[in-house]
Amino acid sequence: GHNCDESLETRRVESITLAQALRLLPAWLPVRRLKIDAQGVDFRLVRATPKELLRQRVERIDLEVRSAECAPLYEGQDDCNAVVAQLAAIGFANTTRCPSPSAIDQGSFNALATGGCEAEITFANHELIMRSELSRSWHAAAAAAEQPQGPRKRRHKTRRWRLQHPPNGGSDVARSFRTA
Repeated sequence: GHNCDESLETRRVESITLAQALRLLPAWLPVRRLKIDAQGVDFRLVRATPKELLRQRVERIDLEVRSAECAPLYEGQDDCNAVVAQLAAIGFANTTRCPSPSAIDQGSFNALATGGCEAEITFANHELIMRSELSRSWHAAAAAAEQPQGPRKRRHKTRRWRLQHPPNGGSDVARSFRTA
């Protein structure tokens, strides 16, 4: 239908930019996943954010993108190929394929609802992900090293259970398992 062809009202709401939102977070805290669903301006929000800020702070970005085979759903909406190329230039690799009407992802509600013209895809900043994982490993090792040294306690007990089968010719079966 044509229910959305004209505006019924306009409202002004307070907002901040993506860059401002990222700067509000502590510098040591990486953003593991940034999901944007902004009705066709998803990539414009990313593009308006300083590249270095994204590279230093964001591990993964989820965006809705449209197939290059389809007309834009929203005015000025970039197609998937353009989004992939521009994000690759700043260090984000596409981890899922671009949508396509000729190969609709049956597991994606968005792709099914739009006939394969739109889907959410994930871009990964592998360099930051690797640094974050190394940092988490280092902190875990440092925390383990701070544990008091002394007689080691046994962490797990092994219990043996003997299951008796009915007397109709079954044999004994031993099972063991560990408990914390």
